[in-house]
Amino acid sequence: MESLKAYVNADALRLRNKPSLKAKTLAMMYACSEVEILEESGKWCKVSFNGTEGYCLREFLKLK
Repeated sequence: MESLKAYVNADALRLRNKPSLKAKTLAMMYACSEVEILEESGKWCKVSFNGTEGYCLREFLKLK
């Protein structure tokens, strides 16, 4: 399966270590940052951003 590329469709979005709003922030992603979607589960996506894997809310990603 080919991975999906998407970009951040928000001014800023937190990359988190778990799929929870209370989880630790690993990085900040800004508008138009490119991510690779690795998995989708409900409203969360596991993504790779600049070599770091983490989770972010699906609603703030737009497929390329």
